[in-house]
Amino acid sequence: MSEIDLRKSDFYTQGNKKIKKLCEKLKLDSSQVLKAWKKVKIVKMADSNLEEFQFKKLILSQDEIRDIHLLVETYLSLPLSTVNCKRVFSRANLIKTDTKSCLSTDVLNHLLQKAIIGPEIEEYDFGSCIADWK
Repeated sequence: MSEIDLRKSDFYTQGNKKIKKLCEKLKLDSSQVLKAWKKVKIVKMADSNLEEFQFKKLILSQDEIRDIHLLVETYLSLPLSTVNCKRVFSRANLIKTDTKSCLSTDVLNHLLQKAIIGPEIEEYDFGSCIADWK
């Protein structure tokens, strides 16, 4: 088998196992998605200079390839790691210590939101906070 033939066979099978696994998790028909995946690869191979938006527009314009779009959009919406979740629990452990164990869930939630989303302590306007409190 020549190197070109080997690359072609790799091209047609590349990503198939991962797509099957993802379809299984998302309860999608893998045979339809794999057909669409093969067509997407053929389109991309035919014109590898397509810009991302042109490529996406081309895929969405073809009914038989549209199935892959749902899979891709779902895949891209999944978090790649649990780092953010771990960061929140770590921050919660810093806020709710043994000496502050009587904090209610609402207070802990507000403190976590401030710690994660809120402004940095250096940028916080304590004057307006005190004025609101009075």
